Amino acid sequence: SAQTTTKHVNALYGATALDLARQGVYHIETGIGGVADTLIEKLHTLGGAIHYKQRVIKIEMKNGRAVGVWAQKGRKGKEQTFFEADFIIANTTPWDLNNLLGENSSRGLKRESARRKLGWGAFVLHLGVNADAIPIDFPDHHQIIGDMMTPLGETNSIFISLSPTWDTSRAPAGQRAMTITTHTTVSQWWDLLKADESAYYAQKEVYTQKMLAQVEKIIPNIRDHITLLLPGTPVTYQFYTDRHMGMVGGFPQTSLFKARSPRTGIANIRLVGDSIFPGQSTAGVSLGAIRVSDDVQRVMPIRKTSTSLIRQEAQS
Repeated sequence: SAQTTTKHVNALYGATALDLARQGVYHIETGIGGVADTLIEKLHTLGGAIHYKQRVIKIEMKNGRAVGVWAQKGRKGKEQTFFEADFIIANTTPWDLNNLLGENSSRGLKRESARRKLGWGAFVLHLGVNADAIPIDFPDHHQIIGDMMTPLGETNSIFISLSPTWDTSRAPAGQRAMTITTHTTVSQWWDLLKADESAYYAQKEVYTQKMLAQVEKIIPNIRDHITLLLPGTPVTYQFYTDRHMGMVGGFPQTSLFKARSPRTGIANIRLVGDSIFPGQSTAGVSLGAIRVSDDVQRVMPIRKTSTSLIRQEAQS
């Protein structure tokens, strides 16, 4: 998604995005978690390690270069561990990277964090529904716009995704997983929570009911078949992802000349993820990651690891 409308989107980017949709939707067994599992398996094969439940709280700098990160065990743990690093690739937002660097942040990152307009957030309903509520041959993906004369987002436009019938790993027998999303401004939810917590929860309920009403246009009586309902706001996603204000989707792609690059103003730190060009979606962040990987290898050639040396000796 370009995160903007046809009136403002960069033409070349918009054409590419439309062509992706023309090629059709691809599904992965077990869902997007299957991608993560495959990446984990490959990382282990290459001799890498993943440190779970470690929250990076600071990037350590020395002589203008990053030398490692400090991580905290768990969300409230007091134990901290230092991980040395030659190069850091930060899968986060410019605001979060700026905070991790603190007073050692680059001038450009500080300026960007102060001036850049906030990106979109999402209000999401995670549902479990009885499979017999879904009509036969019902497509797995839908987009609904309630009023064409009203601005998009904020429940007026919603996206619906259903788990495929052939993938039984995503829901219990006889049920389907359904995700319903709408674009939303992040600041309104934080303002509500700060001013009146009861008003925040009331707004969650309003958005929930409005989105279900939209779904009922194509799946009548869907409410009677819901077995699980978990609503999430930008506040929710900030808690689980640690992204600034719970933003998702990166930045609107309105100009190739203003697209966010991976560079950070610090020689051995790069950004990756939906904050950099070409932005969100599995295809978008994968292309961005490939660009970052190529860039890192240009500025820091990969050294032979002990594993590769062992393989060479075995072959000889």
